[in-house]
Amino acid sequence: MFRSVVIASAALAGLIASASARGSVIVWDQGSGGNGHGYEYVEGFLIGWDEASAVAQAMTFAGVNGHLATITDGSEQYFINSIPSFDPGFFPEFAIGMWLGGFQADPTDAPDEGWSWVTGEEWSFTNWGKGEPNDAFKPESHLAMYVPGAELGKGWGDYPGAAFSWFGISGFLVEYDVPAPSALALVGMAITWGHGSRRRVVKVD
Repeated sequence: MFRSVVIASAALAGLIASASARGSVIVWDQGSGGNGHGYEYVEGFLIGWDEASAVAQAMTFAGVNGHLATITDGSEQYFINSIPSFDPGFFPEFAIGMWLGGFQADPTDAPDEGWSWVTGEEWSFTNWGKGEPNDAFKPESHLAMYVPGAELGKGWGDYPGAAFSWFGISGFLVEYDVPAPSALALVGMAITWGHGSRRRVVKVD
């Protein structure tokens, strides 16, 4: 079950509105072994994990609400890592980190224990960066990752959920669990999202 957060501030509501009108939705094509889900990076400098999760849940694509991305196996991680090579505008040029949908329900757990996904999917695959997780700034019970090649290194890290700018968290990754469409429906979806919106749909093998 998703962790629910009440969206209380006008600033956060404004971020939802702007986020839903910009960016690219990258679809991991099922024809090449993908899950058919859509992924969208949203800029949100100085946004905390709870706020990012609320925004992600309020966003929609192809009639499906989003959630902070969950990475459950190596193939999905590889796909997400490779996204910039398909769409150079997907990530800013400077090194950034992004919130993912992992969290510890009990912040007092050991750094590598008690992690869950916001969707309730099994927590079995991990891609921790060097020296992570480490609870360096206790408690660190929220998950983020840096884009490949970032100055702070590749892989996941555990972080406090607040928006600490020195960690470089300047956005979050939204995932849309889109049901498998027919080829015709996929074309129609791309056409629909390609008009009247700055958002783009990119189908990636």
